[in-house]
Amino acid sequence: MHLYTTGQWVLLFFFYCFCGWVWECCYVSLRQRRWVNRGFLHGPVLPIYGSGAIIILFVTLPVQQDLRLVFLLGTAAATALEYITGAVMEREDLEAVAEVLRDTNVMVLSDEIYAELNYGLRPHVSIASLPGMAERTIVVNGFSKSYAMTGWRLGYACGPEPIIKIMTKIHQSAIMSAPTTSQYAAITALRDCDGEIDRMRDEYNMRRRLVVRGFNDMGLTCFEPRGAFYAFPCIRSTSMSSQEFCTKLLEQKHVAIIPGDAFGASGEGYCRVSYAYSVEHLTEALKRIREFLQENGLVQGN
Repeated sequence: MHLYTTGQWVLLFFFYCFCGWVWECCYVSLRQRRWVNRGFLHGPVLPIYGSGAIIILFVTLPVQQDLRLVFLLGTAAATALEYITGAVMEREDLEAVAEVLRDTNVMVLSDEIYAELNYGLRPHVSIASLPGMAERTIVVNGFSKSYAMTGWRLGYACGPEPIIKIMTKIHQSAIMSAPTTSQYAAITALRDCDGEIDRMRDEYNMRRRLVVRGFNDMGLTCFEPRGAFYAFPCIRSTSMSSQEFCTKLLEQKHVAIIPGDAFGASGEGYCRVSYAYSVEHLTEALKRIREFLQENGLVQGN
């Protein structure tokens, strides 16, 4: 829930236009080299990946003989769903994927940025930990979510040594290295701040329950997210589109949430809400949303 100034909206607009242009250039280049294969697009997806026709689904790049690296650009199921709805892929889901891939020459790029923010009774499972998958998986993670270091722009990748060596060469040619200050901050985080992860996970868990209960009580059905810090309440009972609901809520109550259709057609009828805010702010936002429903004669819960 965030309010943007006019200037920020303009910057966001040009940012997405630029990203769309980059994806289009990549798509054309890869198509000419016949590296774009087949694939599927699940939903909801991140906005930048759902921009018109410039979606790269499965891209296979020859890495060495008898081995191809497959990127799921914009369709990294675990992270995209967790980032948008708070859903989590369980061990059984990953084992089904691993079973299909074990006898192939396909590699997996697994974005696990929300790995530490899991509220279920079962711990996070990396597909790289499953039998036969470590040698065919690249795990990507970072410090922005678990250690609240958004803006430090520091992440890491783990995988088979031949692949990591190639990635390192490309990375060094692009930006040389991460900022020294970010590296020292990450060292401190890894050495001394695991307790802070546990503390913030408990805090997010409390806020998660507050938000989910608040939406369900006011008549907007909301399933219980198991990861990240986002809720995805359903607003279909209001008979309003996601865009209409969010626009009117912003105009009338000054509460900003994201319309579900921003993440693709399957997100229509939903809204995404972040609970990475103080309990005070969340409580006030929920109060205003309830007032919005009442004042507009929409659904009303308890």
